[in-house]
Amino acid sequence: MPTLFDLIADAALSLFSRGMRTLLTTAGVLLGLGSLVAISGVTGSMSENVVRQFDRYAATQVLLSAPGAAAAQVRAADLDRLRAVDGVEGVAWVCHLGFREVSDAWGGEPVSLEVVGVSPGAVGVLEPRIAAGTDAGGVSMLDDRLVALVGTSVARRLALGSPQHGASLRVDGRNVSVSGIVDDVPRLPIMLNQVVLPLAAMQQHWGDDCAVADIVVRTRPNWAASVGEIARQVVAPQSVGQWTVSVPPSPDALRRGVVADLSVLYGVMAGISLAVGVLSIGNTMSVSVLERRGEIGLRRAVGYSAGGVFALFSLEASAIGFIGGLLGSSLGCLTVIAVALVHGWPVVVSTTGVLLVPFLGGVIGFLGGLVPAVGASQVSPATALRA
Repeated sequence: MPTLFDLIADAALSLFSRGMRTLLTTAGVLLGLGSLVAISGVTGSMSENVVRQFDRYAATQVLLSAPGAAAAQVRAADLDRLRAVDGVEGVAWVCHLGFREVSDAWGGEPVSLEVVGVSPGAVGVLEPRIAAGTDAGGVSMLDDRLVALVGTSVARRLALGSPQHGASLRVDGRNVSVSGIVDDVPRLPIMLNQVVLPLAAMQQHWGDDCAVADIVVRTRPNWAASVGEIARQVVAPQSVGQWTVSVPPSPDALRRGVVADLSVLYGVMAGISLAVGVLSIGNTMSVSVLERRGEIGLRRAVGYSAGGVFALFSLEASAIGFIGGLLGSSLGCLTVIAVALVHGWPVVVSTTGVLLVPFLGGVIGFLGGLVPAVGASQVSPATALRA
């Protein structure tokens, strides 16, 4: 009866002698488990980035909204009181004028777009990301000039040129210069589909009636909930019931939700990787048993029992799975690091998962080689030698 050392030596020699087939089978396990590690790490990095972005913007924001009648009762002093509340870093007043006919400066076909006016300093609160032009849009919000910020979707729709080359448009027949085109407004994404004017300019040309008003409050981290509780009473004590307050959910709850959603994807990929590995190794080991019937008979003749043959083939299959898992884990980690660095995401790799993947590969190998190993152990020595 062979010892464990004999089994390991024989398995290693057999795998080495069948190098190309072993390599191809290992590659199959490598790709399956490597993709499992890569998808797990990439989705983890992506979810962590989502939560960080949430923490930076939504978790530091309170949004108050009311119809025009209630908004008309709010005065500058009310907004100043809100700015003075503990935890508040900035307040932006957004007046929704409604939909107006907007076209390019050359008199193209007009389209209906919503026009809004924002208070001085609003650009600093809303933090739009400038895609073209300059941050002069932040200065323009302080006066009554007809200048605008527009989203990239609006710019494409109107075929606007670059702000550096004097891009302009017409709103209800009035010429409006475009100071900047923005591709992201994280605190109020709807602005990407609006024409944003300085509040003073909008009031001068269209009056100060707001169809709807929004107050965007930027807070310090972890202050949004407490500010949201008192914001209505501070800014509009006379019409509290007409204002709605939107406060972001807990970042921890968001994180749990993201992780739960991604866990479904991770589970599906794990199942596919398991099935691919088992079938790949099972197919290779079945062919190996057929090709090595003479070898099996010779081993049985020199002292291998049925259990010894089973152990040998199981060990070979497990070794293929383990090596594939080890290489796949390494390749998956490198993929996660590369993708995270390219996108600027935090690198999230589960150390425990990475260390367990090679052993998962070994289990996959054992399961894949189980049926062929049982078949090899039942081969009769005499029959095998005659083959």
